[in-house]
Amino acid sequence: MPVTSPNARIVCSTTEWAPEYDEQIIDGLRAFNRVHLGPHERVFIKAVLLDSEGKVVGGALGSVVIGWLHVDALWVADSHRGNGYGSQILRTLEQESIPLGAKSVYLETLGFQAEGFYLKQGYAECGRIQNFAQDWDHIFLHKELT
Repeated sequence: MPVTSPNARIVCSTTEWAPEYDEQIIDGLRAFNRVHLGPHERVFIKAVLLDSEGKVVGGALGSVVIGWLHVDALWVADSHRGNGYGSQILRTLEQESIPLGAKSVYLETLGFQAEGFYLKQGYAECGRIQNFAQDWDHIFLHKELT
């Protein structure tokens, strides 16, 4: 339901949305952030694990901004787990992000995913939302890279 006032109205929708709204919202937030953080750009970084036939069997997606690498996703196919590929992919993403300005890294995981894996990689918990999804916790982790 739209909220209205004499000077503005709020519209919330899952279907009716002008594509330019996204860009205007992000541009407005970035302009506000630059006032406080100075000029900065987001650089996307990716790593992929390919099998002998060139099929994707793992990888990671992230971005670097204001000195931080954020790991958006890390995945290894069941057929390739237990061989150290997850550690190698994560380490590659971390190391390749340092020349892009990353000094630290942060990520999120759910309780059934990879909390123990990240702790073994030197990450420390910095936050937790209990019972986030079907009784699983949402866990926030970070570590210093340099």
